Order: sequence, then C-alpha cells, then structure tokens
Amino acid sequence: MIYSIGTQQNSAVNEKIAFGKRKAKDKQASLDEHDHLMLEEYKKHPVSTKFNIAYDKLTNALTTYPAKGFRGSVNSNFYEFLTMGTIPYLVGSGMLMAVFGLAGKFFDAKSMAASAKTSKKMALGVLFYGIAKTLSKKLIETPVKLKYGVDVNLPVKRVINEVPDGTNNDDLVSYEYHKAFESVDFPRFDLLYSSPESGKPQNSYYDMVAKKMGLGENLKDSDQQVKPKIRELVTKTRTFTTLSSYLWAASAVGIAMQKPWETSAVKGLKGFVKAPVKAVKYFGSQFGRSFKEFLGIGEKTLKTKHIAGRALLGLAVATTVIGNIVTLSDSKTKKAKKAAATPLINNDKTKVVC
Repeated sequence: MIYSIGTQQNSAVNEKIAFGKRKAKDKQASLDEHDHLMLEEYKKHPVSTKFNIAYDKLTNALTTYPAKGFRGSVNSNFYEFLTMGTIPYLVGSGMLMAVFGLAGKFFDAKSMAASAKTSKKMALGVLFYGIAKTLSKKLIETPVKLKYGVDVNLPVKRVINEVPDGTNNDDLVSYEYHKAFESVDFPRFDLLYSSPESGKPQNSYYDMVAKKMGLGENLKDSDQQVKPKIRELVTKTRTFTTLSSYLWAASAVGIAMQKPWETSAVKGLKGFVKAPVKAVKYFGSQFGRSFKEFLGIGEKTLKTKHIAGRALLGLAVATTVIGNIVTLSDSKTKKAKKAAATPLINNDKTKVVC
C-alpha cells in the first residue's frame, strides 16, 4: 500500500517535471512568437493571406478541431466551436444546390426537366447570395479605410499555449485568427502600437489615423484621442455592412430566380473548361437579361414581382449610401473644431483674447 502511494507520488512528480520541461521547451521555441497584426502580410499579399487564413481554418475545422472535441481535450475552446460551424454551412449549401438535381431522376421526363431548371436556379441563388453578401460589405468598408486608414478586417494571428492533454503531443502551440476590431468593447489596441524594432514612433498608427480624422499632427496623446473614435467608427461600419449585405444578398437571389437562367448554352463545368470565353459571355448575357426581368425593365406593365424587386434593390442601394454618409462624416469632430475656431465674445460685443 505504501509502495503504491509512493509510486503514484513519484509518477505525479515526474509528470509535473515533464510538463515543466515541455512548457520551458515550448516557451523557448516560441520566444519570437506572440500575438501580432498580420499587417505586413496583408499589405504585400492580401489575396494569398486571406486564402491561407481561410484554408487553415477550414482544414482545422475538418480535422483537428473535431478530433479534439470528441476526445474531450482541455484545449478545445469556443473559437474552435465557431470555426467548425462553417462546415455544416458549406455542406448545407451544397445539399441545397444539389437536392433538386439529384431528385429529378426519380420522376418522369417532364418533371425531370422542371427539376433541373429549379436546381440550376437554386444553385445560382446560393452562389449569388454568398458573393453579394461578401462583396457588398466592401462598398462601405473600403471608403472607411481610404478616408480614415482604419481597416475593420485587419487580421490578428493569436498564439495559444496549450496544456498537455494526454496525447503525447510535444507541440503545445496552436494559432487562432481573429480581427483587431473583432470586439468593439475589447479591441486589440495594444497591437496597434509600433515596436522599437520597427524604427517608427510608438503611436505611428494612431498619428496616421488622427491626421486623417482631422485631429491634427504631432499630438502628445493621439492614441487616447483616436481610440474612442475608432470604436465609434467600427460600430457604425459593422452596423451598416450587416444591414446592406443581407439586402444585396436577397437582391442577388432574386436575380438568380429569373427565367433566363433556365436555358443553358454551356453544359456545366466541362463546357466552361472547353470554352471559357463562351461561358463568360453567356453568363454575362444571362445575368443582364435576368437583371432586367427582376426589375421589369422594358415591360409596359409592372408586375408585383417587378415592384418588389425594385424596392429591394433600391433599399440595398439606399442603405449603402446612407451607411457611407454616416460612417464618413464625423459631426463631433466638426463641432469641436468649429467651437475651437469661434472666438469668445463678452456682453460688450468685444473679442476676448485668450
């Protein structure tokens, strides 16, 4: 009994020592690794950086994260849970695109033809929805970035030091991809300061934003003046991009549901590979015809669907325009500058020299 207790104690001590060594090894190996903005990568290679982040998240959501969750790993977290949520979204989209086409073979020729037409429009609807929802956000985010220098999608690579979970895995470092302004309440303002190694002033980012916002140059505390305004800007941008993106996506789905898409001059992926130019021209012509039908352009009498289409697209455009007006105008800064420029006047209507 005493021997058993002693063995257990020695085992626990050895495990703690091993854990300490592994943590020390991990810490030494990752001295240069820390949470950082992917600013340089994003500037030099924006497309490939986005692709690499998306690829890493997708592959982990398919392999690593489910395996950790099923075995009850202590290192599983909410980020991994949310990342895995993209898988049923993609699978569900694929099923929605294929369900009518796959079911068509069980019906007669007439029903099969109708099923194929519906399947094609459903597939285009899913595709157009995703494209419109993604691209429409740029209509507000890009002007904000150009005017104020604030990129609401600035990526952050976060380093996670994991704990042993009984899998004999010596690699105790994993990575998560977030955004600097992912949380309005707790943005990563700490990562926006320049390091001494960069050779730039510590507040160089905040100085740039302050200048673009019209707050002046060479401010002593540009970070403290800019942070509240960045929070406000991110909140406005996120609100209007969310509203407008769903309206644009709904409009895109409406365009995909029109009759011109029922006929096809290009037979699927093979047709596109064999004649890509023809496929692009066909797509453009069909999109134009569907757009006109969606809005009822050229129709003598507008139907209910035409009025609904015009209202939906008009609302999407209006929301985007209003979003740009609201996000690109800073009434507080203008009022403050106006008040500072207005001289004080006493009761005798004479200027007071300050």
